[in-house]
Amino acid sequence: MRGAFAEQAHLTFTNLARVAEAAGSDLDHAVRVGVYLREWNDFAEMNTIFAQYFKGLVAPVRTTLPVALSGFDIEADAVLYTGP
Repeated sequence: MRGAFAEQAHLTFTNLARVAEAAGSDLDHAVRVGVYLREWNDFAEMNTIFAQYFKGLVAPVRTTLPVALSGFDIEADAVLYTGP
């Protein structure tokens, strides 16, 4: 997907939230999040957008890395706690 970084970031985190919901959870139960950026200069904008999606009482551990993505600017994954 090409487009503005903010658009891609919102879509990435929205899709991650949908996957969490399909698993019977939500992003408030994320314990670890990996974010991969094509351009490290997008970090500050990503950080602002990230805070709109991860609002739990305890923030998840996050790793953010610059990587050679092709065709898009951001990728993310998460580990969710789905215990009792």
